Amino acid sequence: MKTLAIQFAERMGCDGQTWETADGIGFVELAESMGADVTYSSRDGRDEDGEPKYVDGYEGGYISGDPIRYRFPDGSAVVEAGDGWDLEGDTRYSWAGS
Repeated sequence: MKTLAIQFAERMGCDGQTWETADGIGFVELAESMGADVTYSSRDGRDEDGEPKYVDGYEGGYISGDPIRYRFPDGSAVVEAGDGWDLEGDTRYSWAGS
C-alpha cells in the first residue's frame, strides 16, 4: 500500500517542482484535503556540518525558504523548501532525494 505522501507526490507529478495537479488543485489545498497537518520550521543553530538545524516552529517565526512539513494521517510526510518539495527524508524537514 502506498503512503499518503507517495499518493500526494503522484498527484503532483513526482517532480518536486509542480505546485498544482493536472486538474487544477493547488499544493497546499491538496495536502489539506488529504488530512495533512502543516508544521513550519524554525532555525535552531547549526549542525556539525555548519548547516542550519531546524526544529518545529510556527508560521509567525518562519523565514522564507525554510522547510515546511506536511504530515499526513498515516505518519508519512512531504517537505517543501524554497522552490521545491520532496518526500521527507530520514530526519524531520529533510528531503528523501529520490
